[in-house]
Amino acid sequence: MPQLPLFVTSQNKLGATLGVGALTVFAYGLAGRLSLNLSPSLLPMTSWDLAIPLVPWTFWIYSSVYFIYLSSCYLQRDLKFFSKFLYGYLFAYGVSALFFLAYPTTFPRADFPLPAETQWLTRVSFEWFRSIDEPTNCLPSMHVGSCVMSTLPFYRRRPRVFIAFCAWTLAIALTTLTTKQHYITDVFAGAAFGVFTYWLISRVVSFRDTSLT
Repeated sequence: MPQLPLFVTSQNKLGATLGVGALTVFAYGLAGRLSLNLSPSLLPMTSWDLAIPLVPWTFWIYSSVYFIYLSSCYLQRDLKFFSKFLYGYLFAYGVSALFFLAYPTTFPRADFPLPAETQWLTRVSFEWFRSIDEPTNCLPSMHVGSCVMSTLPFYRRRPRVFIAFCAWTLAIALTTLTTKQHYITDVFAGAAFGVFTYWLISRVVSFRDTSLT
């Protein structure tokens, strides 16, 4: 088993949370921009992709992906387990970034313009987001993968919190489709990747310093 340093303490938990979050956002964004130069491919639209409409107001639920990560970090109490969670989060985004570059995909957002009646704040926010977020990095959906990883730490440990996070994750997963950011294939692939990464890291990683609880 890899012997990794246990770098999270009660004093630096917030810094570790924000640092890992910043690194993953950077890796995701960099991969998205680099893959634009690699002729990303469109994936086939399923009947579900075509049937699900663009619902602009769901952008606000979609954007809560950052808050589900922060909430999960805040609510996790076991520092050893939390350290594994952060290592897993970094691993997931590192591997996905490499996959995005090896197999770049994109979504045809131009085929789904915002309706004229879209509320102004939603329109401004949605259009700003689309201007800074490339339509690449589709498969797998790390929006979904990161939500799944943020939910699983509470399985069996805190059942009520787990149920609440499951509902939150499901809502975000659905909005990846109603905001036309992802194909339905991306959603299932992201969920599977999140589960696999969480399972792998929780069983493979151990720490050199085992004195911290």
